[in-house]
Amino acid sequence: NSINEWRVSQSRVLILSKSAYYRVSYNAKNGKVDHYHKTPLQQLRVLEKTTTGLKVFLAEQDGYSGPKKWMGSLAGAIGVRKQTPNEFQHAREYLPALAAEEPASDVIVDIIAAAFAKAASLLKESNPELNFDPPSVITTEQRYQILADRKEAERLAAEKKERETAEAELRQAMSAATESRDGSMLARPIRRAKRAVEADAALLDSADEMVKTLEAEKKERELQERLENERKEREAATAELEEAIGAARQSREPSTLAKPIRRCKKAVGVSEELIGEAEALKSEIEAEIKAEKARLAAELAEKKAAEKKAAEAAAAEKKAAAEEAAARAKAAKDAEAAQSGGDG
Repeated sequence: NSINEWRVSQSRVLILSKSAYYRVSYNAKNGKVDHYHKTPLQQLRVLEKTTTGLKVFLAEQDGYSGPKKWMGSLAGAIGVRKQTPNEFQHAREYLPALAAEEPASDVIVDIIAAAFAKAASLLKESNPELNFDPPSVITTEQRYQILADRKEAERLAAEKKERETAEAELRQAMSAATESRDGSMLARPIRRAKRAVEADAALLDSADEMVKTLEAEKKERELQERLENERKEREAATAELEEAIGAARQSREPSTLAKPIRRCKKAVGVSEELIGEAEALKSEIEAEIKAEKARLAAELAEKKAAEKKAAEAAAAEKKAAAEEAAARAKAAKDAEAAQSGGDG
């Protein structure tokens, strides 16, 4: 029986020639061949003896792909699983159909496997130009072991590649960090090297030590930069305040001292005596301005009072004069009236 990738069993006759084998559908009722499929021997890759038959692995697909292969192709297409073609990719299994008096199935499977392997080997010997290797004969357990060993070898190769790449990246980063004195560029390469399997421990220790050294250098460098910036700001703030004090002594304007005093108070290490002198001068000038404003206000009030008094005196004098004029006018009128009455 022939078992395809759909696990469908089909009654077939195997015929082996010196260059190919044929899978024949034979009709026992009429003694004729319904159809057949020819497979060149150079298509053979591996012959696997199973517990019940012979599994033939070919270089190309033999018949329709089964659902398992479809799902694998779909998973590979969408990136869920990486497809890795190998010599066990295309298979068809043959199960001996034996009568009771014939040898056991494992014996028949051994005979068929040996015959296929020998025919392929003779074909290669007689046609060395053919680009194929005669198939090996293995058991299912051996196939599992081959795949397991291959997977392990791939894992070790991937680990080795990642280890070498990570170590090279770390060495390059250490060289760059030595030039730039910047330890931050070592963080990612160190993490990658620590994740790599069996990375050089001495290299990792050296990288960690370099990070510590560069971080200490960075802290010292930052401290010196901060101290230098503080010195520059202190000197600039001091010079600005001294200049403002001199200007304020001349102009007697306290507002010119406000900003320099604030700047000196924020600056580190500015002379408290200088700041106190500036604040005292500012207070002194402000007191002078306040006293001057009070004096001017008093003078203005006194002037307004005098003006008010003078205005009131003038109004009183004007009123008295008006009253006197009115009295004289009345007296004159009365006299005239008296005179007019005497004449009559």
